[in-house]
Amino acid sequence: MDDLKIIPNVRKNIKISGENDKLVQKCRSYFLGMVTPVDMDYSSMVNMLIEVGYKQIELKNIMRDEPLSGEIQTEQNGQDIIEGF
Repeated sequence: MDDLKIIPNVRKNIKISGENDKLVQKCRSYFLGMVTPVDMDYSSMVNMLIEVGYKQIELKNIMRDEPLSGEIQTEQNGQDIIEGF
């Protein structure tokens, strides 16, 4: 992300499970309870959690010395995610 570009917001409708909703709200509460409170809106928190999850996947692949690209790699990553649950 060294060459971070500003991308216009894209409005998408997504379904978040009840359990994941609780996790998002719990993270928002954590940020509000810090010494210097940070009030993050729901969408920002969801986007941040997605970015953190992606970084975890990327880190796992770096540790395996495998590039994170291509359909085969994506399918393998998806399978790894499913097996993680």
